[in-house]
Amino acid sequence: QRLTPSEERARRLDRVRRSCRFLMQLMVDGDDAWRVPTGRVARGGVRETVWGDAAGIETTALALIALCEALDGVARAFSD
Repeated sequence: QRLTPSEERARRLDRVRRSCRFLMQLMVDGDDAWRVPTGRVARGGVRETVWGDAAGIETTALALIALCEALDGVARAFSD
């Protein structure tokens, strides 16, 4: 028995998609690496806030855990 009814899966998947998009917006990429004090070293890291420049290892690690959990959840939801 699934915890999420099939008629609700699309809405849940959309929530996961939006959450992953938000994580991507927090990532330091080539366009905004100049804002972070460590520049090139911080590329691929995750900023603590949308408006801030701080990108710490802890924030990046937690974002990676969240992303892995989201991908695992999606994989389980569609592994019929």
